[in-house]
Amino acid sequence: MNKPESRRAVIPASNGIMTARAVARHYAALIPGGVDEVELLPSARVQTILAPQPPKIQEEEGEGFFLGYLKFGAAFGHPGYGGSIGMANPAEGWAFAFTRNRFSEYNSSQLILDEIKTSLISDSMG
Repeated sequence: MNKPESRRAVIPASNGIMTARAVARHYAALIPGGVDEVELLPSARVQTILAPQPPKIQEEEGEGFFLGYLKFGAAFGHPGYGGSIGMANPAEGWAFAFTRNRFSEYNSSQLILDEIKTSLISDSMG
C-alpha cells in the first residue's frame, strides 16, 4: 500500500486514503447533531447501527461497524488497513481518527489508543 500504484487503485475494502481530520469529520457527521450542519444519518439509523447483529465474531458487530469500539464506551468504528482507526461515540458526542503515513504491520495504533484511554480515565478521576 506504500506504492503509488496501490494508492491510485480502486480497492474499496482497503484503500480509503484520507487524513485523520477527514475520517474524524466523517464519523462526526454520522452521529446525531453531525458536524458543520451536516448530519448523514437520522438518529433512528444510528440506533440501528448500535444494535448488535449476528453473527458475533471477535467483537460485537453492528451494521458495518464494530461496537463498544476498543472499549471506548458506546463508540462504534472500524479499523483501517495498516493501523488507521476511525470511531464515534454518539452518547458522548465525539468522533476520533488516527491515521498512518505509511503502512505498518506493527500495531502501534493500539498502543497510542491505550495511552489516550489511560489519560481520559485519569482526567475524569482527578
